[in-house]
Amino acid sequence: MVTSSQTSFIPKQPTSLGKSKRHPSRTSLFVAISGFILFFSLLAASGVYGYERMLLANVTDMTNRLNRLRSSFEPSLIAELKRLDTRLDTLDGLLKNHIAFSNFFSLLSNETLQSIRFTRFEYSYESVDGPVVRLAGRASGYSSVALQSDVFGKSKYFHNPIFSDMTLDNEGNVIFNVSLIIDPVLLEYGTNNTAHSNMTTGL
Repeated sequence: MVTSSQTSFIPKQPTSLGKSKRHPSRTSLFVAISGFILFFSLLAASGVYGYERMLLANVTDMTNRLNRLRSSFEPSLIAELKRLDTRLDTLDGLLKNHIAFSNFFSLLSNETLQSIRFTRFEYSYESVDGPVVRLAGRASGYSSVALQSDVFGKSKYFHNPIFSDMTLDNEGNVIFNVSLIIDPVLLEYGTNNTAHSNMTTGL
C-alpha cells in the first residue's frame, strides 16, 4: 500500500518576526549629546577669541593715543614744569617750618589787661611741649598781676604760666617776670587763630 504524502509549497508562517523594533541606542544618544557639547564649546571659544581680539585692539588704540599725546608736549615744557613743581615743594616745606610770632603777639595783646605793660620778650626751645616765652612786665598792683595770671591760666594757647620776681618800683608799680609755654600751632605760618580773651579791661 502506497502511502502518499502531501507536500505543501506554501511557506509556513514564521512564528516570530525576529527581534522587536528597538529605540535609538544609548551610543547614538551619547554621540548626539557630545556633538551638541562640542558645537557649543566651539561657539564659546570663538566668542572668547573675538572678545580678546577686541580688547587687544582697544589697548593698541589707547596706547597709540597716549603716545600721540606725549609727543604733543614739548620736552622743554615738561622739564620746566618739573623744575617748577620741585621749587613749589621746597617752598611749601619752608613755609611749614617757618615760625611766625604775629599770631602770638596778636593773642598776647588781646589777653593782656590794660593795667599790665610788658617791657621785654624772650623765647627759647627748652621744652618739648613748645617754645618757652619769658616776659618782663609792670602792673598797677598785685591784684592786676593775680588777675593776669588767671587769664593766662585759662588760655587755650598759653600753658603753665609762672609769675616771679615781683617787686615794687618807686612809683608803686609791681615789676614782675612771667614765663609760659606756647602751643606750637600758634606759631605755624598762615594759621588763622581767632582765639580772643573776653578780658579787655583791668583793675
